[in-house]
Amino acid sequence: MPFKKYTLKLKENNNIINQNLPRFSLSYRTKREDPRHVSYDIITALSENNDIIIELDTNFFDNKLNIDGQCFQRFIDAAKSLGLTHSSKEFASTHSYSIFGFRVDSGKKKQTQRFAVYVPHDVWKNESFKDKLPISGARYYITNYPMEAEDIVNKILTMDDKEIRTTFKLIIFDFAFYGQMGIVTDVLNKDDFHRLLGCKNDGC
Repeated sequence: MPFKKYTLKLKENNNIINQNLPRFSLSYRTKREDPRHVSYDIITALSENNDIIIELDTNFFDNKLNIDGQCFQRFIDAAKSLGLTHSSKEFASTHSYSIFGFRVDSGKKKQTQRFAVYVPHDVWKNESFKDKLPISGARYYITNYPMEAEDIVNKILTMDDKEIRTTFKLIIFDFAFYGQMGIVTDVLNKDDFHRLLGCKNDGC
């Protein structure tokens, strides 16, 4: 992966007080490329040829980027056009939610939509797929092995955090517009990230 043309910075969270923070944060910058392409390259390296589940939640979509829900719907339409296995649910949104471990308060009650799609590695590795990724917030669940797609996309929208951590190798929350990832894993350590990203230290 050509990470030398990007500016990456990896940080491990050692704040034992705030357990809501992701274990790792990764920031990335590029002057010329679409940030979704940088995100795609990073996730490709970290996934190590495993399948990926992508989850969208309207709570995580910046209204400035998601005018009239267009960004959210655009990804759903792309996933459906590729015939990917997917599931969606509507929930009563809580007054607050978390991004990168920080609680964000919502001003009023509303309905939130969640959408999950199973992306086999042979679909993900087609580079044209990177143009379909959302510019706003999305969660990427990296599998340990191929899973039964219909079963897991139906389950994942109701799984609790503990189930998710034990089921997946990596959980990445990515906000491509801001060049920021929060990463949860009980499997990989900092040396693994350095190896996968080709970094000698926390910056590339």
